[in-house]
Amino acid sequence: MDKNDCMTGVKLFTLLMVVELSYSGILTFEDVPKVKDIDSIYIRFDPINVTAIRKTTTNPISETLINNSELDIYNTSSSLNSVLRNAPSLFALSDFNDVQDSRISIRGFGARSNFGIRGIKILVDGIPESTPDGQGQLDNISIDYFEQISVFRGSTSLLFGNASGGAISFLSQPPKSNDFTRSSISLNTLNNRSLTFFINRSKNNIDWNFHVDIQKQMGHRYHSSSHSSILNFQSRYRSKYFEIFNISFNHLHSPYALDPGALTLEQKINDPKMARPENELYDSRESVQQSKLSLRTEKVLNDRIVLKTDIWFLQRYFKNKLPFQNGGQVNLLRNYFGFNSKLTYDIWIGKTFNKIMFGIEINNQKDSRKRFDNIMGTKGNMVYNGVEKFMMAASFVQYRMNLNEHQFFSGIRIDHNQTGMNDNIITDNESDYKEEYFNITPLIGYKYQLNKRSYIFTNYSTHFETPTLYETGNSFELEPQYNRMGEIGIISQTNQSENIELVLFRSKVENEIISFEEADEPGRSYYRNAGVTERMGAEFSLNKALTKKFSLLYTHTFTDYKFTDYSNDENALDGNYLPSIPRYFGKLNFLYELKKKYAIDLELYYTGEIFLDDNNTHSNPKYLLSNLKIKNTYKAFGQNVTIFYYVGNIFNIDYDSNIRINAWSERYYEPGPSRYYSIGLEF
Repeated sequence: MDKNDCMTGVKLFTLLMVVELSYSGILTFEDVPKVKDIDSIYIRFDPINVTAIRKTTTNPISETLINNSELDIYNTSSSLNSVLRNAPSLFALSDFNDVQDSRISIRGFGARSNFGIRGIKILVDGIPESTPDGQGQLDNISIDYFEQISVFRGSTSLLFGNASGGAISFLSQPPKSNDFTRSSISLNTLNNRSLTFFINRSKNNIDWNFHVDIQKQMGHRYHSSSHSSILNFQSRYRSKYFEIFNISFNHLHSPYALDPGALTLEQKINDPKMARPENELYDSRESVQQSKLSLRTEKVLNDRIVLKTDIWFLQRYFKNKLPFQNGGQVNLLRNYFGFNSKLTYDIWIGKTFNKIMFGIEINNQKDSRKRFDNIMGTKGNMVYNGVEKFMMAASFVQYRMNLNEHQFFSGIRIDHNQTGMNDNIITDNESDYKEEYFNITPLIGYKYQLNKRSYIFTNYSTHFETPTLYETGNSFELEPQYNRMGEIGIISQTNQSENIELVLFRSKVENEIISFEEADEPGRSYYRNAGVTERMGAEFSLNKALTKKFSLLYTHTFTDYKFTDYSNDENALDGNYLPSIPRYFGKLNFLYELKKKYAIDLELYYTGEIFLDDNNTHSNPKYLLSNLKIKNTYKAFGQNVTIFYYVGNIFNIDYDSNIRINAWSERYYEPGPSRYYSIGLEF
């Protein structure tokens, strides 16, 4: 047997393991016994690049490009949040609670969300993953499938609409015109087991790839296990009629994810691994099935005009159990259809280059939501049966002019949103509602090219954010929040091995949507409008190769986010800091490589004090989290083989991987895992 047969046998074995795990234990809600910390073994079948210098963006806005090299180098914990933290101003929580999903904020927007993502538009290959009402999640995102992530910080409402904080755009690995296969298997002390398989094939004029990612974890806390499978399929048809003709399919199957809940400070000190008793009593958990089908085309009409069109359909079936009785079980069926089209026109007028983009977007979201009483984990009587709708239609125009070292950027977007609800149980129509929102969002920006690699930029934009269907259903009479934001920055790429970015920003938000809990339903989020909040901040990023062997990535964010006109039921809160966002936070990665054979990667992540409630009476202390990866690469069977050792939370600090803001009875804390170790093999 030659080396190729050996490698084929290994990959076939891995594929069989993927198939086996994908069908094991995925059909039922099942509890998993309490577990002890274990060491881990990790096996991955693709090499890692070690050069990660970023490219600069072309537009006068704040954008961080996280390329494939960074995904490989800095994602040592296989955590999507860890990668996203490479962007300044992006603060991520909920690394280890799959029920809550990733909780992400950019410039403080999205911090109010106690689950999922608000205030930030999520896109995959340019197609919205977020729903029209503004709710997003990353539970169907597999980091192994993407080759680039763009993080837009503010100034994005012109293109993406209903979002105040910006956008995160994921670029998948497109089908290629050659055949290859790769796979991975991993086990770690975060009680996470994963299997991935990726195949690319090309025949005639059709290129396609198939990817599967299976995750199963016991959880480092009691009542925190989860299981999920993600499938991606993408096909590209090479045609003389279309430059791009892509069909994509994504499927998420998560049969169970248990929620351990948040703890009081006393509970956390006594046993940080415990679950909240009410969460175990009511069997708090969720299950999700989601499928998304999309079509993308790009047609070059002539040397000046390009037409891009996207069509997509998403269906999501969701069930959960919340830690209270009244309406504590939810069944949700969501159907979401969308369409957008963009026409770009390039024209030279003398020595001036001009680019104009016209765009339209139509979205239709329909949620069929049922609530049942939760009788100690058993479904009780139906208390709500509603149909909730959100429709959006928008058009925009964007103009860019390049005149020597000057670039002028402007645009305007018009959105018409319509939302409503019909309760099929209450027949007197008292609980039904219908609202319409009409928004105009302009953007103006300027960029000055200092030299070939450096420029300064500034812009001013407005943003809006409507209440989601969930937020409106739990809190009537919510108003959209409006944001005005300005920023100025400088970006310098001194050479091919260094990129520096410094940005200052300020925003003023009216009717900020704030979450809170009621005493009779702790664990259920309600919402209200704050008066006015103001945000000021500074963002710094350095990406540099110090020598041929030594490189670093450093990001730091300073924030000053305060209420300026807001009173709750207890106090006037003018001057208080917004909860859930530290005054400062940052990340530092050191990478040392010797002859592409030996590498040491040290990751330091730090945050300042975090207030946990609007009153600023409780806070989380600052902390520094350290992780270390050592690897050794050599050749075997004609391929790169890497052995690595990994230590997470090196100094075994006590910290919280997630917090619940304004939680009733001071249940703010979700403790993170203690120190853990890994040993693994990559090839």
